[in-house]
Amino acid sequence: MLPIPATTKLEHLHDNVRALDIARQAGSDRVTHAVLTGVPMMKPHEWEPYFERVMSSTRPAGAPPASWADLFAPDWEPKLDGSHMMWAWKRWAGGHRKDYPLDRTPIELIQMAVVQLLIAGPHYNWMYRAAWKYDAEPALRALSCPVLLLNAGEDPLAEKDIEVAKLLADARVVQLPGLTGQLPWRVPEQFPSEIEKFVGVAISPRS
Repeated sequence: MLPIPATTKLEHLHDNVRALDIARQAGSDRVTHAVLTGVPMMKPHEWEPYFERVMSSTRPAGAPPASWADLFAPDWEPKLDGSHMMWAWKRWAGGHRKDYPLDRTPIELIQMAVVQLLIAGPHYNWMYRAAWKYDAEPALRALSCPVLLLNAGEDPLAEKDIEVAKLLADARVVQLPGLTGQLPWRVPEQFPSEIEKFVGVAISPRS
């Protein structure tokens, strides 16, 4: 039994694959609202162009990599000299990520991403590979509750929001301009405000 009271909204901000499965398992009686940010709606052949857009904005000119997906989420192993930590730092702070522009990304956000990757370990990319194969359409069609598609206007996944909305029984699309993602950290006041407007209930701050 999932501990989701009937009056609780489902709000999962980073792993919409898991969020959709939670909603499907819980059922409409226990999930009254859903808030999704960046639903992975790409078909298998669309992922390579997606990662090229994300990774190539400041990449030096030259031959493209054999796989943009592997460049985005490569395998890695811990090294005794700690070089894997510098690799992890440059993954976000190297200036080649469209979704992490250095002039608009707090260093605390970069540090959090690096720490999470190192904690996840060398198999961190398994979750990416699973998401790339995931078909979100059946779970989206099964959602009968109101759904807020709350996204950053410059998030590469934002272009799929309208397509996602067409699959939902009751959808609202809100895209915040000038942002690339990670809304709870980039706009910590506006983010809950949008959810409050959608749900109609104020969100109590964590103590």
